[in-house]
Amino acid sequence: RSANQEALRLFELGVDSSRRVDGPATAQPLELALRLEAIGAMMALGHIDDIFSNMESAEAIAMGLNDQRALASIATQTAVFLWMRGRFEQGLAHATKGLEAARMAQRRHMQMAAHQTRLMNLHALGRYAEASEEGNTLLQSYEPELAQHRMQPGWAAIPVINLCSFHASTLWRLGDLPAAQAICDKAYAVLRDVDHPYSSLLIDLVQGQIWMEQGRFDEAEALLARSVQTCKTRSVPTMLAVCTGALGHALACNGKATEAAALLESGFAERICDAAGPYARIFMRVGLGMAYRMQGRWSDAISTGRQAVEQSGEEYGHCTEALFELGQTLRAAGDIEGAGETFTQALGAATRLGMPYYQRGCSEALASLKDERHRA
Repeated sequence: RSANQEALRLFELGVDSSRRVDGPATAQPLELALRLEAIGAMMALGHIDDIFSNMESAEAIAMGLNDQRALASIATQTAVFLWMRGRFEQGLAHATKGLEAARMAQRRHMQMAAHQTRLMNLHALGRYAEASEEGNTLLQSYEPELAQHRMQPGWAAIPVINLCSFHASTLWRLGDLPAAQAICDKAYAVLRDVDHPYSSLLIDLVQGQIWMEQGRFDEAEALLARSVQTCKTRSVPTMLAVCTGALGHALACNGKATEAAALLESGFAERICDAAGPYARIFMRVGLGMAYRMQGRWSDAISTGRQAVEQSGEEYGHCTEALFELGQTLRAAGDIEGAGETFTQALGAATRLGMPYYQRGCSEALASLKDERHRA
C-alpha cells in the first residue's frame, strides 16, 4: 500500500527476530523470505545500496539451502537492480537466467516476473521490437496472474500496471499511438479500484508522454504536475526525478521555458536523481537542454544536450532522443555542420532500433539542412 518506510522498519525487526529463532534450518528460511519480500519497498524508496546488500545476503542463504525457487527469484530481482543502475545488458542476462530457473521450478508467477524484467531491460536498451514481443507474450500467456490486481512479494508496482507502463511506452516509441493509448486505458481501468501511488505514477508518466507526442501540452503539463506532487506527498522518491524531467519537457513545449529551466535546475540542485537510476538524469537533462534552447541560451543548451547524450550509456533509445534534441539545439544555434552530423547519428540509431518518430524527424531535419546549405 506504498507505506514503504513502515515496511522496511518491519523488515529490520523481522530479520532481527529471525536470528533469535533456535536452529538455522528454521531461522534461515524465515530470513530469506523477509529479504525477498523487502526488495519492492527498497526499490520504491530508491535505496539502491541496500538492495545490493540485501540481494547478496539472500543469495548466500538460498545457495546454502539449495533453494532453486529462491535462486530464480533472486536472479530476476538482481536484473531489476541492474536496470536501476543502468546496466541493462547484464540485467537482461540475469532476467533470462531467472526465466529459465522459474520454468524449471514450474512457478508461473516467477516466470511472469522474469518476462516483465526482460521487457524493462529491452525497453531501456531501445530494442523496441523485441520489447513489444515480450509485452504481447505477457498479455497473452499470463492473463490469470495479471488479473490479480494486488501487490506481489518483492514488487514495487502492481504487475499488470508495470506491464502496461512499459508496453505502452514501447508502442508509442514504435509509432503506434492508438495501441499505446489502449494499453494506458486498460491500466486506468484497473487503477480506478486500486490506490497504489507508485503504480499510478508509472502509467501517468507514459500518458503524459503520449499527450506530448500528440501536441496536447496543456493536458500533459497538468497531469505531470500532479505526478510530481504525488511523488512528494505519497513518498515515492524513485519516480520524482523522472516525473520532474517529463514535466520540464511539457512546460518547455508549452511555451514556459523559464519555468521549466527553474524547475529542472532546482531538481539537480536538490539531487533528486540520487533516488532513481541513471535514466532519470537523461529525462531531466533533455528537458533542461530544450528549455535553455527556447530561452536562446545556446551555450548552456549545447552543454546540457551533450551531457544528456554522454550520460545515456546503455540507454540506446533515450540516447537517440537526446541526440535528436541536441541536433535541434545545434541547428537553432547556427551550427549547421554539427547539427547535420548529430541528426545523421540519431537517424542511424533510430533506424537500427526501430523508432519511426525519430526516423521521420531526423530525415526531415537533414533534408531541411540540405536546403539551407544550398540557399547559403
